[in-house]
Amino acid sequence: MGLLRDESMFVSLFKELNLASLSKKLLKKVLFVLLLASSSIAQALTLGDFVVDSFLDKPLKAEITVNGNSGDNLNTLEISMASEEEFKQAGIVRASALENFNFKLVKDSKSTAKILVTTEDEVSDPYIHILLKIRWNGGQLLREFTALIDPPLYSSQPADKVDAA
Repeated sequence: MGLLRDESMFVSLFKELNLASLSKKLLKKVLFVLLLASSSIAQALTLGDFVVDSFLDKPLKAEITVNGNSGDNLNTLEISMASEEEFKQAGIVRASALENFNFKLVKDSKSTAKILVTTEDEVSDPYIHILLKIRWNGGQLLREFTALIDPPLYSSQPADKVDAA
């Protein structure tokens, strides 16, 4: 009987203080803060375009700009080609030539850097499709890049005349 009386007192106190609406307001505030926090985490690291600075049948030289909101993100960055399984999940065929790709992070400033993408071997396929995996203390990112590698530039000068034999 005493327990029932204490429960009814709690219910009346709950109604008097309007704790139900207070908890909804608190819940909304907590959800809003979590939403803001998750969006800032998602925005913590962004990758720019895959910019190719080499030609077909030459070793690959390319770079990707990295923007992070803190030096901590850049200090803990790990860059690699995605695994075969991650390629499959993304619906991308992983070319065997991708095994020879090298990645190096070069910091430009406290919050920006570049990923240098290189190969020692010549790239003979004009079309490359990669899935890059980036890990840092704040999370992980898989990013797909497609690039078209142009053939070497030709001279703008007309060819010399050749006399017929």
